[in-house]
Amino acid sequence: MSRNTHKSFGRVGLFDKEETGSKLFKLGNPLEKLYNVIDFEMFRPELEDSLLNHDRKSNAGCNPYDVAMIFKMNHLEQSELLVDEDKTVDTSFVEIPRQRNTKKENKRIKSAEGDERWN
Repeated sequence: MSRNTHKSFGRVGLFDKEETGSKLFKLGNPLEKLYNVIDFEMFRPELEDSLLNHDRKSNAGCNPYDVAMIFKMNHLEQSELLVDEDKTVDTSFVEIPRQRNTKKENKRIKSAEGDERWN
């Protein structure tokens, strides 16, 4: 039985996590080195104070993400150890001309006399 060298999304084998961890360990995992240098948990109290909404009226809705995990992801993304594969979309705003009715036209529309303008 031949073994595939890659998997499709969503399929994780029983020992995949362990095998990946041992491969990364042999290669010198930069994440382990980073975790040995930086204690991300020491930032948790300040992150929770500034990022979490403590004035929630109820527990409705989804729970917030772990602030320490988000901080780690942001740090890894900035140091280019974590690559975001999403494509960047141009989100620039462009002013477009707006149509304005005159007061006379508004009176005609409100009095139901503006039908010829819409047909």
